[in-house]
Amino acid sequence: MTDSTSKPSSTYTLGHSPAVLSSHSWRTVANSASYLLPHLDSTKPIQLLDVGCGPGTLTLDFATHLPHGHVTGLDLGASVIDSATALAAEKGVRNVEFLVADILALPETGLLEGRKFDIIHAHQTICHIPNSLGAIQVLKQYLKPTGILALRDAHLPMITYPRLPLLERYFDIFRLNLLGAGCSANTGVELLPLVSEAGFKREHVNVTAGTWCFSDKELREWWGETNAKRIEGSEMMENAIKWAGASREECLEIARAWREWTRREEGQWVAVHFEVLARLQ
Repeated sequence: MTDSTSKPSSTYTLGHSPAVLSSHSWRTVANSASYLLPHLDSTKPIQLLDVGCGPGTLTLDFATHLPHGHVTGLDLGASVIDSATALAAEKGVRNVEFLVADILALPETGLLEGRKFDIIHAHQTICHIPNSLGAIQVLKQYLKPTGILALRDAHLPMITYPRLPLLERYFDIFRLNLLGAGCSANTGVELLPLVSEAGFKREHVNVTAGTWCFSDKELREWWGETNAKRIEGSEMMENAIKWAGASREECLEIARAWREWTRREEGQWVAVHFEVLARLQ
């Protein structure tokens, strides 16, 4: 975990390349936030803040689950917020808005001044913020007294079969990139101690786990190609060279290994996520 006095973050460690956005755009409430479903009451005017919303597909899905509520998507990247806003207009979703802001600088922006939320959600976002404790403390300020903070982050290493050495190296690079950016490589399992340190009482915190499993041909091909493109042509390669001692050729070899994995009928990939629901009371 990181020191709560750290400076606000100003980058997203994976960047916003098309390959990264492809994986983000796949996310829905069903596959990435099912632990929140019991709290998405379609008959109530629930106010939900989706932090680190990326291209907005998950955010828009929240909005469809809350027809009498309102959903606010927040992200550091102006380009993805533009895309999310355009997608909402294209789909005719009106109970949603998208804002550009750094979580840690949010109080200074005044963007959400005077607003409180029933649910604040962050999926694979806290792990990319060097000052993870500070981020949770900021988000806590925007919760209603009866509100829920919903956090979901993956556990490393992720599981890939067959265990190709270059794919093992890929996840080592992923871990080293997080550490190089000043983030934690163990945020998933640290969510509980983080919310406790932020002042949520243990009896008001519930922890569950959820998984992604990609094994059928279509998902395997999409996921393998997505990761191949990440490592061969995005910020991930630059960070791999900077923080993980990789070379450009090694990154290209890893991309080839991902494409080999897509062709393996026995190929499987599993990510385990820790899910935390924290209440103020």
